[in-house]
Amino acid sequence: MDMIDKSFSVFIVDDDEEDIFLTKTALRKISKNVKVETFGNGQKLVDFLFKKNSRNQYDLPDLILLDLMIPVKNGIETLKELKASLPISEIPVLVHTRQCDMSEIEEAIKYGAFSVTPKFSELQLKVQIYNALDHCFLAGKV
Repeated sequence: MDMIDKSFSVFIVDDDEEDIFLTKTALRKISKNVKVETFGNGQKLVDFLFKKNSRNQYDLPDLILLDLMIPVKNGIETLKELKASLPISEIPVLVHTRQCDMSEIEEAIKYGAFSVTPKFSELQLKVQIYNALDHCFLAGKV
């Protein structure tokens, strides 16, 4: 897989510092031009996006990496809220989780996840990030 030359931004929603570090490392192997913001729970992400977006003062991220098992507002609740409002609903959300419960994985897809990838398979994560960004590039969003 080649490095991506274009700059892009990713929001990581995870409460595990080690997983955040590993995810950032994988992202930087994909591109040196990636801007990463982290949120420790779903509510912080939702508050940030909707507060900033309501004033049109913020460029939305190109991609959101979302863990299912996060505090305050879990991944499914967060995903439902993100996918219920334009233009935020157009952001690809990759669910990146240790969750092995098939019903929760199916629920994530049902509520609009672009894909679900296990933690921590760096190769699978990188492939899914490439796929999501390719989708964005083709749609002219990045």
